[in-house]
Amino acid sequence: MPQDIDTIRLLMIEKLAGSITETDDQYLMHLISSSEEIKRLWRSMQQQFSSDKIDENIAWNKVLPRLEDKTPEPLSPGRHTRRRPYWIWISGAAATFLLGVFFLLSRPSSSDAPSVASLFDEFPVVDSVQLLTAEAQTINLENEEAGKRLGEHLVASKNNLRVEGRDATARWHILLVPPSKDYQLTLADGTKVTLNSTSKIRFPTTFDTNKREIFLEGEAYFEVAKDARRPFNVITASGQVEVLGTAFSVKAYKQEAFETSLREGSVRVSAASQKRLLRPGYKLTIAGDKPTLSKFDFDEEFSWVSGVFHFHKQPLSVVARAMERWYDIEVIIQQEHLKQARLSGAIIKQEPLENTLFFLEQSMKIKTKTEGKTLILSQ
Repeated sequence: MPQDIDTIRLLMIEKLAGSITETDDQYLMHLISSSEEIKRLWRSMQQQFSSDKIDENIAWNKVLPRLEDKTPEPLSPGRHTRRRPYWIWISGAAATFLLGVFFLLSRPSSSDAPSVASLFDEFPVVDSVQLLTAEAQTINLENEEAGKRLGEHLVASKNNLRVEGRDATARWHILLVPPSKDYQLTLADGTKVTLNSTSKIRFPTTFDTNKREIFLEGEAYFEVAKDARRPFNVITASGQVEVLGTAFSVKAYKQEAFETSLREGSVRVSAASQKRLLRPGYKLTIAGDKPTLSKFDFDEEFSWVSGVFHFHKQPLSVVARAMERWYDIEVIIQQEHLKQARLSGAIIKQEPLENTLFFLEQSMKIKTKTEGKTLILSQ
């Protein structure tokens, strides 16, 4: 039996439900015709879901427990085990995909999108990690000692905020993470969230009995506590991710493409009026209404969780946006062709900007000039 048997089961469910794509259908029929074991599995699935038109959600729920048995290996946010030079040129790295993943992505309806987009508008990110409580208090979390209680259900430290205990009524708070910093949040269900620079999250002190929801603007890495009865939803202005116990990342910065990156397992995605069963190691990007699938590199995609920004053959304009968030600066690239110049490397967040600029100058043969909080790149 093939190792990706869960993927094959999910393909069979989509075929039985009539939602499989032509390409996946051809792939599945090839597998069935070439393997007696898969042929027996197909017959079993046909008997198990014997109605003329199966309920796809019920069918998926029968398969999900198999996926949830896979225990993810956690990353270590904020820890970098081996120190690297300030700027590291990489010729290529083997992609490593470790964690079990299942989620459903859908675009918010046109009526929902404006409200999500404007949710954080009145709360600009400042120069410190701040908590805006449901009681309209503003707390600078960087001034808090480890273990300090903020009310009945929040425990704060300089680097982490935890929701503890059971709250009878959900109270919604907003956490703001400024440029050049990141922060960790543990939600009421035990889900761990690492927020990247210039990110905002709205979260409750307790979740509903049938669902778990948070709202995000920016970028975050999630290690979701398993709870098959309550899907976990990450809601952004550009897309929604529904999860049942896994680890993944979501990038939803304003005026940038929406991205979500998967590490292992079987994933069903619905976006822009399409359904797609993703395979391990793929990223979904939505720019406007156009979804694009691409493979990703582990180091490049998730390295920011450990304080390093890896990039491989990325345009300078993309690297510049990351530098803006990490160093709290504005980057201006004067020549259009320079914006598309591609480079590979890595930047360590804790190193000063001057070191990064030195290696940019030497490696790309470009000129850098700083004027206050503005960086100008030119040739």
